[in-house]
Amino acid sequence: MHDEIKHLISASLYKEEFTVTACEIMTSPIFSSSSSEQPNVQGFTLVEFLCTFALLTVVAMLAAPSFASLIQKLRVHQAVMELKGALQIARSEAVRRGENIKLRKKDSTEGRSCTASASDWSCGWDVFVDIDNNGIPGPPGTADDDELIQSFPGLLEASVRFTTNSSTLTVNRWGAINGIGASFAVTPKALNDSNLDTMICISSGGRVRSTLGNSCT
Repeated sequence: MHDEIKHLISASLYKEEFTVTACEIMTSPIFSSSSSEQPNVQGFTLVEFLCTFALLTVVAMLAAPSFASLIQKLRVHQAVMELKGALQIARSEAVRRGENIKLRKKDSTEGRSCTASASDWSCGWDVFVDIDNNGIPGPPGTADDDELIQSFPGLLEASVRFTTNSSTLTVNRWGAINGIGASFAVTPKALNDSNLDTMICISSGGRVRSTLGNSCT
């Protein structure tokens, strides 16, 4: 009898302790849904936004000259690669066919004229077989029907000048350029930066290379 009473008293105390503990847990801040305990999330203020915008504007203004120089560098590089590619095509076709292949500058492109000087190749150039040997690629289906191998458009952002002041260039059947060699000067059109000037140098044997600067020596 005495043991049963002790057991009942212990069970009652355990139940009361569990009830208090559960109440304490449920009323703790973790389970509280009070709005005062929610994180305070805010956006940018107008002043912060204006300061950030002003900072980005200054950074963009400082980076603009470098970006323009990069664009001009890419344009010069593209013009150099296209002209070197045209020369390589002319050489390979001349050797393969066993006859002369010519390059001739275009007189205009996209509303831009290159007729003021024979040395101005900025409007592009044609690689062709000069059947009638007049130095001008004739249109198909006419008496002056030359075989056009490939046409290269000019780049408005780059200036290409043939240093021998000629509108045509001949590659003989051995792959030699004009028999004596030649050179082209490629410079940026809109940016006066001599660091971007590039020379395309062609040896008498027809080897084509490019180098920075304004001289092949």
